[in-house]
Amino acid sequence: MPNLVFLSIVNSAPGPLRRIGVVLAAALLFQAVLALPGGTARADEVGVLRLAVADMAPYGFVHNGEPAGLAVELGAALAAGAGGEASATLYSRREALRALAQGEADMAVLPGGPPPGRGVVNAGPLLESYYAAIARSGTPLRSRHDLAGKTVAVVRDEPGDPLLSTRHGVALLPVTSLSRGLKLLLAGQVDAVAAERLALLHAVDALHLPDRALGAPLPLSPVRVDLLLSPTLDPGLARRLDEARQLLTEREDFRAIAARYGL
Repeated sequence: MPNLVFLSIVNSAPGPLRRIGVVLAAALLFQAVLALPGGTARADEVGVLRLAVADMAPYGFVHNGEPAGLAVELGAALAAGAGGEASATLYSRREALRALAQGEADMAVLPGGPPPGRGVVNAGPLLESYYAAIARSGTPLRSRHDLAGKTVAVVRDEPGDPLLSTRHGVALLPVTSLSRGLKLLLAGQVDAVAAERLALLHAVDALHLPDRALGAPLPLSPVRVDLLLSPTLDPGLARRLDEARQLLTEREDFRAIAARYGL
């Protein structure tokens, strides 16, 4: 109603004042549209970004009923750097990639990035980790060549070391989880278990095994921890997130966060 009164005054004003009034009235009407449900938000409003977190400790897990972990902290830092905040949801890795591809999530932080053809935008690395393999204490692993001729458990749908394959004399056994793979290892049904180093060490700790049950992890190929974006994300927001990624990388904020998790 105040805007309508203002418009009637504008219409009755002298010519020069009428032109100024028309501009002011247009501004008032634009603000009114923004205030309506469904009105378009300002370009500089980032708001809440939907963060897909893979349920793979220590990158993602539940703490006090809420998603927590390294990927949650890294995602929150990125969202804040872009001027917004993050709301995290735990998924399996496969479901996290699906949510990104279909626009049900805006971003994710994952080791190993997406496989080709999944329709997800890889904005670049935040950190670098590496794959590792572990065997029983009686099976020494000094180099990757010691894995030739052995059966190695790997988690299904998780990224793996590119040099662990039948071409290199390694038989891979896909399993549902690292916990399952480690139990097969202790039972002597596989010779080793391989995964991203942090996830592997966390799974070992979670089983509360005796110190001498397993040998030292063998470092394998490096693996990046990447920022992944939904292809449906606004290009301007994607640019802001990438700028935040570059700035936080230069300031080593990501390294400071990762150090608390042993990376």
